Amino acid sequence: MNDKDMLTIEEVESEFSLKRSTLYRYVRLGSITPYRKAGDRRSYFKRAEIEGLVGFHPRKPKAIKA
Repeated sequence: MNDKDMLTIEEVESEFSLKRSTLYRYVRLGSITPYRKAGDRRSYFKRAEIEGLVGFHPRKPKAIKA
C-alpha cells in the first residue's frame, strides 16, 4: 500500500465532499477504520474503504469557464 492509497481527513473532505462530522460518525459506527503513522498525529483512511462506503469515486474539479 502506498501513500496515494491513504487519505487524511482533509483529503477525504475535499475529494468526496464528506463533512468531518460524517467521517467521525462512520468511524464511531465501525464502518471505516482510522490509521496512524508513527510520529504523526493525523488520522489516515484507506481510499478503498471510503470509495466503498460512499459508493462513488472522487468528484472531478469543474472546468473554469473563460
